[in-house]
Amino acid sequence: MDHSQHDHGGASKPGGDLIGGSSNPACEVMMPMYLHWDLRNKCLLFATWRIGSAAAVAGAIIATAALSFLFEIARYRLIAWDAAPTKLPPLLPPAFDEKSESRATRGKHWRRIVSAAAHGIVTIWGYLLMIVAMLLNVPLILALALGAALGKLAVMYAGKPRHIAQPAAGGCH
Repeated sequence: MDHSQHDHGGASKPGGDLIGGSSNPACEVMMPMYLHWDLRNKCLLFATWRIGSAAAVAGAIIATAALSFLFEIARYRLIAWDAAPTKLPPLLPPAFDEKSESRATRGKHWRRIVSAAAHGIVTIWGYLLMIVAMLLNVPLILALALGAALGKLAVMYAGKPRHIAQPAAGGCH
């Protein structure tokens, strides 16, 4: 049986819409599975973020380093905010009565909600940076490392608030 006449909507072709490909024909969809240096004709994270010129390559490297730098600072600020002494009440207090709940207690509940939302945003941000690292592009990996190192340095020079405990020896981060 000859299947050459069948069209599967571009799913079998690199760049087809059904297999995570880009509809932008100028972007190379197939990623090499080895460390490489070339960034031209690649799409970074989104099909619309196309790298086609030397200026775009430089912009991608600078943007990657900046996003990594800001991620480290945002992660630190979230940890510092969560560790701030607030004496939060239990998440679901016994005999919850909206009339007897004080304004301060409601504010503490909102603090938890904001903290959880911020944690979700920082987690997604971290996954996006991980996807950039998974491109296995050496300049982008170096930009990620540089941004993270500079972010950590900025956090260290900013000084740690007294309420943040030092991590245990052998801990992660």
